[in-house]
Amino acid sequence: MKKIENLFKEGLSSLGIKINPGQLNSFLIYLEELKKWNEQFNLTAIVQDEDIIFKHFIDSLSCFLCFPHLLSRKTEKDFALINDTDLWKTCGVLDVGSGAGFPGLPLKICVPKINLTLLESSRKKTLFLKHICEKLQLRDVLILYNRAEICGRDLQYREKYEIVISRAVGKLSFLVEYCLPFVKVNGIMIAQKGPVVKKELNEAEKAINLLGGKVKDVKKINLKLKKIELKRSLVVIEKVFPTPGKYPRKPGMPSKRPMK
Repeated sequence: MKKIENLFKEGLSSLGIKINPGQLNSFLIYLEELKKWNEQFNLTAIVQDEDIIFKHFIDSLSCFLCFPHLLSRKTEKDFALINDTDLWKTCGVLDVGSGAGFPGLPLKICVPKINLTLLESSRKKTLFLKHICEKLQLRDVLILYNRAEICGRDLQYREKYEIVISRAVGKLSFLVEYCLPFVKVNGIMIAQKGPVVKKELNEAEKAINLLGGKVKDVKKINLKLKKIELKRSLVVIEKVFPTPGKYPRKPGMPSKRPMK
């Protein structure tokens, strides 16, 4: 286990993040519970300790590189100081298609003051999310068992979040229709994509503009620890005007007929 702890700390350091022993213990519990539940419910294809640490935990935490609260910080000490401020209390974060909790829960463990919503349409994964939140005693986490197309039209959630994140859900051309309706004007959507994203951006251009978004940044991530390499593009889309009321379309439509 010490080897895994050291690998995790090395990955955190590469992102300029420092956590306390209690937070480290939470990640180790998360690791064990994920493996245990995965034997019965098939939550993830990533099953080796080192891969879970790097391809789930560290990958999720790379989203912090795009959080407005953290853009000015340069060191692990700066991260710790910002973590202690009350800026986060008004920060609503929504994870669309959370799966087994990625990227939302690792972000919440590192910055407990985030108000986090996890949206997941798979019942078995929702059950795991509830279990792990109780196990880790995480507060201010709302778990929604529903589809994005339905919640995105609900005024309780529509345009209520400063930051909406999504990882491994689908192509950007329809992912934006899932996510942008939830984003407040002047808020951002962060999509975790693969290293080559230009084609997806071109295909999604019409949808982004129509739904009220504007591409603000594409941050390239290239991390390597031991023999594990992580190459990502973090697509940051700013919400510049409200999403028209007819979006998102009814369930299934965004993926079947992406806007072109």
